[in-house]
Amino acid sequence: LFFVIHYLCILKISEMESAKFFSVMLLAMIKTLVSPPVGFAADMSFGMTFLAVAIGGLIGYCVFFYLFDFIMKLNSNISQKNRVKKIEKARKIINMRKKYPLWLFLFILPLFYIPVMSFVIRKFYCHNKVIMMSCLGIIVIWSFCSCLLFYFIILLR
Repeated sequence: LFFVIHYLCILKISEMESAKFFSVMLLAMIKTLVSPPVGFAADMSFGMTFLAVAIGGLIGYCVFFYLFDFIMKLNSNISQKNRVKKIEKARKIINMRKKYPLWLFLFILPLFYIPVMSFVIRKFYCHNKVIMMSCLGIIVIWSFCSCLLFYFIILLR
């Protein structure tokens, strides 16, 4: 976050531009693929939109990845009633993990909400640092691809 603020100060971007940047970045923390159209609708350049989406996705993934234990502790203290539903959901996730390979799971990471996928990665693959770095790389790649896709869609109109 400090790097982003420092970068914006170096570029001497106006307050309005930085507000657009942070709004796209905050949206990208939750849903990476929805953010580029918002950035382009706000008249941001391709580079600024990509930077906002990539940084927002990375920050969102890291925040939710490391908050997983705290949220699960709160969740277990609040609701003890729905134990059967939780067990059924956990079985579905375990079956999905056994059925699909890891690379496919990492590839579809940004298609879902970043918090959900970071929780699943944290639950099953927290011991593997290579997977953590792979997820960060995949988020940057998807950010670039989605920005490029929506940029060409806007150019074709």
